[in-house]
Amino acid sequence: MCGQYTGLQPRIKNINPKAKYIPCSGHSLNLIGTYAAESCLYATHFFDLLQKLFNFFSCSTNRWSILEENIGKGKVVKNLSDTRCNETEWTMLFFFSQ
Repeated sequence: MCGQYTGLQPRIKNINPKAKYIPCSGHSLNLIGTYAAESCLYATHFFDLLQKLFNFFSCSTNRWSILEENIGKGKVVKNLSDTRCNETEWTMLFFFSQ
């Protein structure tokens, strides 16, 4: 919804040209963190590696069951999400706690 040309802002401006668009500060902070992480080559490679590990285990039920046997039934590795920071954080904590 943050797109300057295709998001919510131009839709509001089409209805009322005098309307002022004030973005959410939490969303702006999240965008700053996202762009900062994307600009760091080491962070990009790190998150890419985590995603590849998830893809490797999740594309095979046999590999997934072997992973579950080794980490315990209660723990689950989750797919990295672009919008859910808590799942990304949980995945990082999972790999570092082993």
